[in-house]
Amino acid sequence: MTPDWETLQFEHAALQQFTEAYRRGDIHGQMKRAAAVLVNLDGGQSIAKVFLQINPLNKFDRFDPLLCLTFDAVSIDAVAIDAASRDAGSRAPSLQPMLDFVDRAVKEIAKQVDIVHAVFPPSLNALSLLFDRFLKAVLQPYLATLIAHAAPLDTPLYLHIVVACFQQSMRIHNAFVDSPAASRTFKKHVKSSIAALFAPGLDHYLQKELDYFCARCKDQIDSWDKKIELEAAATESLLYNANHDVVKRNFLASFKKAILTPVSILAPVNLPSASPPTELAAQTEILNARLEGIKSLFSLEIALNIVNAGREALDRANHFITLDGPVAARTMIKCEEIFTTLLDMLGNRHIKVGFDKAIQHMLLYSSNDSSHHYAVQPLVRFLELVHIGDLIQQMIDLFYQQEMKHLIDCNDFLNPAVKEKKKFEQLIDERVATGLNRGIDVLITQVQVLLTTLQLPSDYNPTCININLEATPAAKASVECLTTHTKILVGSTDKYTLDVFFQEVGIRLFQSICKHIKRQTISYQGALRLNSDLALYHSFAMSLRQKGLTPYFDALKELGILFLIDASDSTTLAGVVDDSLRFGGVFTPDDLYEFVTKRADWIHVAKDVDKAVFGMRPGDCLIC
Repeated sequence: MTPDWETLQFEHAALQQFTEAYRRGDIHGQMKRAAAVLVNLDGGQSIAKVFLQINPLNKFDRFDPLLCLTFDAVSIDAVAIDAASRDAGSRAPSLQPMLDFVDRAVKEIAKQVDIVHAVFPPSLNALSLLFDRFLKAVLQPYLATLIAHAAPLDTPLYLHIVVACFQQSMRIHNAFVDSPAASRTFKKHVKSSIAALFAPGLDHYLQKELDYFCARCKDQIDSWDKKIELEAAATESLLYNANHDVVKRNFLASFKKAILTPVSILAPVNLPSASPPTELAAQTEILNARLEGIKSLFSLEIALNIVNAGREALDRANHFITLDGPVAARTMIKCEEIFTTLLDMLGNRHIKVGFDKAIQHMLLYSSNDSSHHYAVQPLVRFLELVHIGDLIQQMIDLFYQQEMKHLIDCNDFLNPAVKEKKKFEQLIDERVATGLNRGIDVLITQVQVLLTTLQLPSDYNPTCININLEATPAAKASVECLTTHTKILVGSTDKYTLDVFFQEVGIRLFQSICKHIKRQTISYQGALRLNSDLALYHSFAMSLRQKGLTPYFDALKELGILFLIDASDSTTLAGVVDDSLRFGGVFTPDDLYEFVTKRADWIHVAKDVDKAVFGMRPGDCLIC
């Protein structure tokens, strides 16, 4: 008998001991001793080969992936699939067979990993060999078959299945690498191998994700557009009857909670398909109930649906970023596209259209159309839309912080997502600025109409002795109209825009009041009521908290003195007319002279005032 034959006999006997010990579970006894002998004999190649051949993980190739595509009347995954793709009685495939397969595989992998670390020396790379065999013989064919057969299904089902496959693959990944004895090289190998499984079909999946998101957004917006075309004019139940800050704060708090809640890909078993209303849904209902007046311009529900669809798409795609390398890079690019598409759909297809309609309504508005003295309905609707625009911007900021900030460099102004977000904000800011500019015209025109139609000649030139010293109905109506609209705007936009709007309203109001006074005839008794009106205008202007308006309305409030000086004291009257410093330089002597000519007794005091102001009386000029 030759030495080689004896060696082979010895090796065979040791392998039999190794195999029998493995099957009995005598891992730390006979199996480990036999493995040590064989490692010294042939470097351990024979035991590694036998270990792989008889390993229980090989039996997992019997699991049929197509069982996952069996459609049940009530599916465990009905909730996990996008709401837009699901009706009350929809049927969806159950992924429970895959869950069972992976659950059992993970348990067995944990056992085999412990055996490898207990029996085999690191030089054999037995764990890497075991992983490669399981990947090639079991996991890869299982996933490839399932994904290939899912491709012809409805897009939401396909997307759901692909991501579920990835999640379960990562459970397999974790089962192999979670052992403390797993080397850094092995962990890197496992991760790159899982990435290689999905890399060939990744671009197809990501494009389907983007296309499906676009289709969902378009369907939502198109359906809403058609619905609005068929509906009658909206009622006038508007948000200005509510506390803007409280309503918006409650809604955003609920939105933040919802955006922080992870999206479930695999729903628990027997989860009912109809879940109770969430806190966000309840807050949305509250806000929608207060927005009846602008429901033909904008839908908060559509905006939420678009944001939620974008979140679902991003949360699914984000799973692949964990693989690093080219797979992660390609995924991040597509995530940026999903986000930019969200902003485009929400901005250009929905919000912009609503703002443009609101602005057009203001352009077509005539003050003669108003049946309500104090509310210019097109302007009120626009101002409500400004609040909603501000709310949407805050929603997008929360979404951006939660879903995008970890994917991109927010300081990279060339990044498509950063650029698109700035464009979105600019779109709203531009529409707000354009609408507010037109809104000022509409508001001041309404005030002018109120002053013209409600101011009676007897208000400032009464014929009776009993004088009412309250502000006139014209002044009260004008201030109420202004207050109604300016209050709506508070908290709806940035402070700079608000300041510019308030300053322009104040200046235009000042000019309108001056022109209005110059059309009146004002007696000494009427001047007392004029003073009440001027005090009311001054109080409103101060409520705007714009320092630049103070000199104008201080001067306007002082204007009543021109009509309170007795006709017999023309020198004092002329001194006031000539004293522009008294009015802070707001009125020139010519302006003051024009005002004083509106005195009811002007014909009696004109000569003396002219003499004091100009140094002569009419008729004193002689041509020699």
